[in-house]
Amino acid sequence: MIYLEEQLYWIRTLQGWMGCPEGLLSAFNFFDSHGFYFMVLAFVWIGISWRWGIRLGALLLVSGMVNRAAKILCDLPRPFHYDPTLGLAEAGSYGFPSGAAQTAMIFGFFLVYTWKSRWAWPVAALYVLAISATRILLGVHFFVDLIGGWILGLLVAGLFVLTVRPLEKSSSRQPAVMLSIILAMALLGLAVLPSKFDAKLIAITVGSLGVYLSTKYGLYLSHPRIAHGLLAATGACLLYFIFSGEIFSALIAAWISLAASPLCKRLLGGLRPPSPC
Repeated sequence: MIYLEEQLYWIRTLQGWMGCPEGLLSAFNFFDSHGFYFMVLAFVWIGISWRWGIRLGALLLVSGMVNRAAKILCDLPRPFHYDPTLGLAEAGSYGFPSGAAQTAMIFGFFLVYTWKSRWAWPVAALYVLAISATRILLGVHFFVDLIGGWILGLLVAGLFVLTVRPLEKSSSRQPAVMLSIILAMALLGLAVLPSKFDAKLIAITVGSLGVYLSTKYGLYLSHPRIAHGLLAATGACLLYFIFSGEIFSALIAAWISLAASPLCKRLLGGLRPPSPC
């Protein structure tokens, strides 16, 4: 580990200097949970645009697979493995690269890419830095873990920019192409990352079928509103706190990709026949 003692020293120093309550810091763990990611995905998919929802979902899927592969390949410990007093939150798997920092970078990129405003960059930067700093203060990551997560996040974002248009053109002519691509990615992940990937494979399969059926039969919202997104995010939040384990992933995938839009139509209106992606 590069500059191990120096990094441990600065983590101890920052924890003592900040003096943040452990409960408050632990609460930030929610922003590195599947529940939070699915709530954001539901809000974007239903409340902003179903196209951007699919794009964000694909980004998170690829980013998660890349991060998991990198963790297994690098096999590096976390700070609390060296000093248990530093661990203010539980964290599984390996430390490098930071999944939270990588996902924060993905969300930051997505915000800048979609929100054409001068506020996009400072808001995205503040979010990435806040989430990353929290991981240091919780004692679950070294500084180098954050840097690795940021770099991988930017690489995945760059891959998205290069491939999104060609893939969407293919899927608009043949909707089954999108389904095949997503399922192929899931099977690749299952082959490369066999541990604890069965539930994710089920969820990805359910979500892929939901995307296919929703686009084929026009079950998406033509004029999404904030109220639609809040309703969808609330449903995702309820599923997160009610269910757990394998069933949660499959239910949340079905909710976002298939069930939320018709429910919003029934309660709030706003569907139209399908059009090309």
